[in-house]
Amino acid sequence: WERFKRFPNLVYTDGAEWTLYQNGELARRVRISEDIAHGAHAVVPSERGALETLFRAFLDWGPTAPSTAEGLAAYLAPLTRILRDEVSASLARPYSPLRRLSSEWAGLLFPEGNDAQFADAYAQTLTYALLLAQFDGAEGLGRDAASQALRREHGLLAEALSLLQGEKFDSLGNYRNAFTLRIRRALSWMECAEGCKDNPDARFISFWIAFNALYGQQHLANPEDKERDIIHSYIEKVVDIDPLGFYGEIRSEFTDGEIGALVENIYVLAPFWAGGNWKKVLETDSQQADKALVWGNARQLLVVLFDRLYVLRNQLIHGGATWNGSLNRDQVIAGERFIAFLVPRMVDLMLSKPEGDWGTPYYRPVAKGGHNA
Repeated sequence: WERFKRFPNLVYTDGAEWTLYQNGELARRVRISEDIAHGAHAVVPSERGALETLFRAFLDWGPTAPSTAEGLAAYLAPLTRILRDEVSASLARPYSPLRRLSSEWAGLLFPEGNDAQFADAYAQTLTYALLLAQFDGAEGLGRDAASQALRREHGLLAEALSLLQGEKFDSLGNYRNAFTLRIRRALSWMECAEGCKDNPDARFISFWIAFNALYGQQHLANPEDKERDIIHSYIEKVVDIDPLGFYGEIRSEFTDGEIGALVENIYVLAPFWAGGNWKKVLETDSQQADKALVWGNARQLLVVLFDRLYVLRNQLIHGGATWNGSLNRDQVIAGERFIAFLVPRMVDLMLSKPEGDWGTPYYRPVAKGGHNA
């Protein structure tokens, strides 16, 4: 309620009691005397008129334009605090766009700052930019109109407004940047995974989709291309950015036993299900993983691990497993833990080298009418 009461015009209700607050002050209150479970019949005639008056006062409300600088500041302050609180809530989600933006801005503008300071700076900058755009004659305060008005005399603030409102991520034109498209898609599914913490099956699938957004290539539409080859190629590219650092992070998170348990799990070994000499493949893969651990070879280790995760992905995506089933719990829980650790690290590495050759993602956005954007 402390946040809601800052709205200049608000109806607040629990269904039985209806209150209208304007500029933080109680304007009207109506309480329905009958049990609201009776629906419309719960409102007796004497209360209908009072409710109608309340709703009309709410709908007919219009802001009073401040006539002084002090009045303007007092009017904007509660709205700015609402925005600040929304930013703070978004920062609490590890993979939200604002979480990523705050990390990038912190390194450039206020390396000693914290989340509260970023939220406050974000809210004040955005509010001031939109106010200035209004003074500069913007036709509406949508992102494009406000930025265009500011660019006439306040170019730096216009750029800040575009960045703060996510222009690089939100406009269809900027989706032409293949790297940005990959990162946006991956972050959205990583955020989805955060809502599935008690559901390892759904969490694994969400992280795999995020991973797929990072490595997928448009030319995979060609049936002759092998997806595993594309995955291995991507792993090589991303590991090459910081091979020793990535290996060190893996080793600090997982023991030899945890890595070995996933590698040697025959139920996520593709040849086990295809028939043939699967024992020989298992032996070879185990040796490759052991050598990778001895020599600190992150690329080789990840190739083996993602071969296992790919089989688990197929089992879940193609209906080859029961949700929350007991038969595949070991590989689902282990797989979810590995992919939940590895994919965010891959995003971080890619962000450190956006100019890299990451290829063209498939299913790029198109404009209305079916034309490529």
